[in-house]
Amino acid sequence: MPDVILSVTQEANRLFVQATGQTRFRLFAETERRYFIKWMDVQITFEPGADGRAVSLILHKNSRDEIALRIM
Repeated sequence: MPDVILSVTQEANRLFVQATGQTRFRLFAETERRYFIKWMDVQITFEPGADGRAVSLILHKNSRDEIALRIM
């Protein structure tokens, strides 16, 4: 999905994800790196770099895994 950007934002101690042109959804922690959306079969796994910040994420949806690299 090269034309889609996933924006991950934090408000207070909550994480949200929003795909280009889509609704924003709250992410809930399953583990330190793995999150899910309660009302959809979607999980996100953050892949950290050497400094501990996420350098990419894996979007698990509909039995498929899509890798998204960090652009900012």
